[in-house]
Amino acid sequence: MSKINASTFIQKMNSDVTLQHKLEKLGNMDIESLVNFAAQQGYVFSAQDWKEAVESSYSELDESSLEQVAGGLNPQPLPPGYLAHYLKWTNPLSARGIIIVSGRF
Repeated sequence: MSKINASTFIQKMNSDVTLQHKLEKLGNMDIESLVNFAAQQGYVFSAQDWKEAVESSYSELDESSLEQVAGGLNPQPLPPGYLAHYLKWTNPLSARGIIIVSGRF
């Protein structure tokens, strides 16, 4: 039951702006202080329950999420004059030294 309380408190921390401000005012704290603060808010759990709830909240990314964060680099150089043509610069020398890194949004 207390692991459920810890998980519920994590969800509350993520969604309740007032609770987030209270935590910000307290600053950095150790787990025992966090457990005591949570108990004052009505969420009773142990430090071990907290650790297990945090660990279980981490999960691997699904394929869709992974595609959103995955990036890459095309190691092949652009053909001569491509960048100047693409950016419609009249002076191709102004395009020297520019590296374009592209990703999907």
